[in-house]
Amino acid sequence: CLAAGDALEVVAVGNNDRISAPDASCDHCGYPTDHGETGAIRLIADAAAVDWGNAVFATTLSPCIMCTRSLQALHAMGLRRLVIAESSSFQGPEALLEALPGFTIVRLTQPSIMRTMQRFARRYPWDWAA
Repeated sequence: CLAAGDALEVVAVGNNDRISAPDASCDHCGYPTDHGETGAIRLIADAAAVDWGNAVFATTLSPCIMCTRSLQALHAMGLRRLVIAESSSFQGPEALLEALPGFTIVRLTQPSIMRTMQRFARRYPWDWAA
């Protein structure tokens, strides 16, 4: 999810759509590299119109290398804040983001989210590893 401006209005919301929905009725299901971050970024109609200095990018898990590189590109446009809901069940290359000048990462590791992600990983190991 990307929110921007003084009131933090939602700019775009992405979903992890790498795995097709059972009915595959949506027009964007099963995109092979579609993590929540890349899905949200792709939905931004005009990236130049976003107030990146006042934007907050929120993600469920620690960004993978692909999403980290996408966030680095947004940092070049002015993004300075990232919220990660859970970063213990999957640890992406957060050091790359921490090294960005003026970039702030807030980690909201909640026990309930950690348990949910751990259950998902046990129940769907192939999807988790994909």
